[in-house]
Amino acid sequence: MFTTLDEVGRTILLTGYLTGHDADANRTYREFQATIEQAAARKPKDSPPARILGIGGRYSYGDRTLFDDIVRTVGGVNVGAEHGLHGYDAISTEQILRWDPEWIVTGSAKGKSAETLHRLLDDPAVQLTTAARKGQILVFENHVFLPMSPFTVLLLDALSESIYPATTKAGI
Repeated sequence: MFTTLDEVGRTILLTGYLTGHDADANRTYREFQATIEQAAARKPKDSPPARILGIGGRYSYGDRTLFDDIVRTVGGVNVGAEHGLHGYDAISTEQILRWDPEWIVTGSAKGKSAETLHRLLDDPAVQLTTAARKGQILVFENHVFLPMSPFTVLLLDALSESIYPATTKAGI
């Protein structure tokens, strides 16, 4: 179970070595690193870190998770880690309200993003969060939200583009 983007990167190179496809692995690794750098560069230097809560069902992501590393890479604060979660821990919607994230990020089955968003917004505690009031709940299909592989950059890229759209449009 990966807990950092660096671990994913090293595994790309190791897999290439073990399978005799070093050149392909090196190319994939360079693309992976370039996407990480691009996502990290989207945050304007003078903007405060976004407070982001990742949820999966009734669980959230604390420190020592790949989600935490992704959030820190895009210049954000992982609200679960900020409140002492380690790994993947159960949380209640009351905790979500108390923590009041600016952004909520979750996954959904293919074609079920709108349904997942509506289910979240049906909860009165979630409705009262800054994320809900500002329309800053991101629902990514699971093929983007869950990968622990080179495809992890899909979440990294989508998250940074969603949080910092002005820099994305400006081509920064």
